[in-house]
Amino acid sequence: MTVVYGNIIPCAISQIAESDVFRFQGTIGEVIQITLVDPAGSGVAIAQIFDPTTVLLGTLTPNGAPNVTSQLTLTKTGTYRVVVREEGDDQTASYKLAFQRVSPSLPDALALPVGSPQLNSVSPIGDSDVFLFSGRVGDTIQLTLTDLDSNGYKVPRAQVFDPLIPTPALIGTILPDNGSGATLQRTLTRAGTYRVVVGAYYYNETVPYKLALQCIGGPCLVAPPPPLCAGRITTIVGTAGANVITGTSGADVIAGLGGDDVIYGMGGDDLICG
Repeated sequence: MTVVYGNIIPCAISQIAESDVFRFQGTIGEVIQITLVDPAGSGVAIAQIFDPTTVLLGTLTPNGAPNVTSQLTLTKTGTYRVVVREEGDDQTASYKLAFQRVSPSLPDALALPVGSPQLNSVSPIGDSDVFLFSGRVGDTIQLTLTDLDSNGYKVPRAQVFDPLIPTPALIGTILPDNGSGATLQRTLTRAGTYRVVVGAYYYNETVPYKLALQCIGGPCLVAPPPPLCAGRITTIVGTAGANVITGTSGADVIAGLGGDDVIYGMGGDDLICG
């Protein structure tokens, strides 16, 4: 089966010794997350991830947990495979497999304006939401994630990534207690578009949440929001000068921001603003 980033695939190993193969197109430098969600049934589903040259990149093994996630920075361009089977090849198992691209962000990424809390929900099971905000060197920002569900087993989690290219660095994780909020404060060391990825701490559940961004010091008091392209948030941004901008094999929203730019979409359903 061919999948794309953003897909959440429910499936099952319904026969003994069966395996399911999922293929997706990856581009060098992309940062992705693959999650094996809610393993159930008499057996245990595991997933093996292979690069375009059939090198094994990792194995997702729940080991009794309801989910397991692998985050990878792709080093090759081409067709990747995820092979799911039952751990002992002697039982059946149902599961969900979720694919997400952290960087570059997908076109459905959401803006996170300063001072405008965003109400959202991790839904369906295995879902994750990506928010973008602009930061400058010296900004001191405060992110607050609030759990809006009183069920103690349903808790959201947010991971915050900086604009480092090609591999964004994780600068913090926010994990609130049941029904409460948790805060992350950072003074930013890089300028660019930051990403906040919100999912459920246990990926086999849905959970409503509120995410808020505040500027408490530095240039972010007057920082502009991420640029738009035909009303959509850009996932790849140039500068005011002349750039050579390369997209990915997936769907991108690319903005040149002026200058004598050369833009390569590299496939996918791209939206490009020069």
